[in-house]
Amino acid sequence: MLKYTFIFFGLLSVFGACTSQKIVQPLEDGENQLSGNIGGPLIGFAGTTIPIPLTSINYARGITDSLTFHTGIQTTSLIYKTLQLDAGVTYGFFIPNGWIPGLSASGSLNYLNDFRAPNFKIYPQIDLNAYWEYGELHFMYFGVTNWIELSNIRAHDEDQTKRILTGIQFGNTFSTPQNWNFTIESKWLAPTRNSKNLTIDYKTYSINNQPKGAVGIYLGIAKRF
Repeated sequence: MLKYTFIFFGLLSVFGACTSQKIVQPLEDGENQLSGNIGGPLIGFAGTTIPIPLTSINYARGITDSLTFHTGIQTTSLIYKTLQLDAGVTYGFFIPNGWIPGLSASGSLNYLNDFRAPNFKIYPQIDLNAYWEYGELHFMYFGVTNWIELSNIRAHDEDQTKRILTGIQFGNTFSTPQNWNFTIESKWLAPTRNSKNLTIDYKTYSINNQPKGAVGIYLGIAKRF
């Protein structure tokens, strides 16, 4: 059972656990935000390409104008008897100024607990995003995300040789005067890892005719109050 748990957590962390960015642009001091997200890696299914419908519900609050706390639960994981929670903070170093982007960094902990076996894992996560405001309310962003593997053992009792899982993301957030945000984001998950012989048919970019990682598409809606 432990072997299959390692396999499950490994696949989840490599391609299934990454959702869209929680907070790119820090909230104002005392401002709250509730959000929902859907989307995931693109896969071949029934002769077409669809994103895995991973879902999450998230909450965020501005501690200061530069520091935002955020937490969330991955609701799709619950269907597969896995509790997946995350909590962290985002700090804004710079605010955008014309073509000069704003810069923010996030640090989070992701907790996964498989109800089918007495086993859990924790993944630290570090994100860095540059973002540009345009119009009066909207912004686009580009950044990197890094999941850190703490376990010394992976599936089949093999030694863990890859400690950092990197992803590249870019997205756009449209905002309304009524404080609604609508976000579309794409990620290239694990761009250095070969995904040719995996059971799931992930759709992705190729390097030297070898498929690398997985490409994900995500949609989000948020309400600030």
